[in-house]
Amino acid sequence: MTFAGALRAILRQDPDVLLIGEIRDEETAQIAMQSALTGHLVFSTLHTNDSLSAIPRLLDLGINPVILAESLSGIMSQRLLRKLCNHCKRDVESTDPAAKAFKTVTHVDQACEPVGCQECEFSGYHGRTVIAELVEINQEQRELLLGGENDIAKFKAAMRGTFNSMSMSASRLIISGITTAAEASRVIGHQFWFALVDEYGSELPDLSALSESGEQSKKERYAIAIAGDLDESSKQLQAALENSWLQVFTADGSEGCETILHEHENVDLVVLEFNESLSDDEIVASVADYRRHLAWARLPALIRLPASKQHWEALLREHGSTSRFVTRDVEADDIVEIIQQAISEKLDFRWGIQAGAD
Repeated sequence: MTFAGALRAILRQDPDVLLIGEIRDEETAQIAMQSALTGHLVFSTLHTNDSLSAIPRLLDLGINPVILAESLSGIMSQRLLRKLCNHCKRDVESTDPAAKAFKTVTHVDQACEPVGCQECEFSGYHGRTVIAELVEINQEQRELLLGGENDIAKFKAAMRGTFNSMSMSASRLIISGITTAAEASRVIGHQFWFALVDEYGSELPDLSALSESGEQSKKERYAIAIAGDLDESSKQLQAALENSWLQVFTADGSEGCETILHEHENVDLVVLEFNESLSDDEIVASVADYRRHLAWARLPALIRLPASKQHWEALLREHGSTSRFVTRDVEADDIVEIIQQAISEKLDFRWGIQAGAD
């Protein structure tokens, strides 16, 4: 008995509502979409960083854009934030760098700061609350899907003025004295600040200073995953990254890399290593396999190719790859500089084809 087989058996009972625990493969995704098209109300979960990331994730699972446009009604993403302890929190102006940065960006003070007492085991926090963002698919977004679009920025632009992100949800709790800017930044990451800056039209605060002053060190804030054909060159790159205050995780294959991303939510970029033993067809299949496993994470990807296989870049771009490419003879320090720039400039999954990219 397989998961997909059980799902088909359930459909024969003519249910009105289906709750599918998780969509992880193409077969389950197809059944879920077909069920939605035939009048069933279908609820399910996906592993993505935010709500709109569910769209490219479903497209990567092989869902026809026309079917997705007709069957998708809404997407909700949520996370949990620690709440300030009601026994010890105080409503004085906080000296925490995150609180100061929050006021600079939003022009509103953080209402309360954590203190610590026996009730909260001197952490300053007790209990958790939810932050969420809800996307209702509108006609403009359906037209984008019907046109084959998968750029999240365009879907977000279609919701300008009506989209409330998790960051804005968190900011309301900060202003209400329920949680803190430092906690929101810890859970949401740098995207918390990017979203606030976009909403309020302010300047981005110094994220490196916030990372150094937070509960985690800068090294813990920024992490890189290296996966693929690991060799001596990969070890040299790992050493150079670690010397630059970056945390590095290594994995063998796409499944191992996906495991790392699930276990360590602070990974900022993925480096894929390939050697010249692969054929042209095998490199295309291998990169596609990584994309299927990692697309949900929406992380920028740096692909290192053998110097003797530089034609692979054009081949992979023909098959839809939008990552940044470098050859494996590029010095490790130069690659570290590329990666640091990618992180600091908040380059998205398509950062490899930004203007000025080498």
